[in-house]
Amino acid sequence: MEDRDLGIVFFDGAFTAGQTHGTKEIIRRHNKSFGGFLTDVETMRQAGISRKSFYKYKKEIREESV
Repeated sequence: MEDRDLGIVFFDGAFTAGQTHGTKEIIRRHNKSFGGFLTDVETMRQAGISRKSFYKYKKEIREESV
């Protein structure tokens, strides 16, 4: 039996464009820096991302809004 027959999906650690967009949207909606109610740590947990990724996306969001 092959892995795909079991419904197993292997994740290589890279986000696709759609996942990145959804993660940024979570940050935009919920983080205090953008008018939300969650702290940075709470937002990281909500989005399910690492600290490094969170600050990378936060920086990108700020650059996009300028």
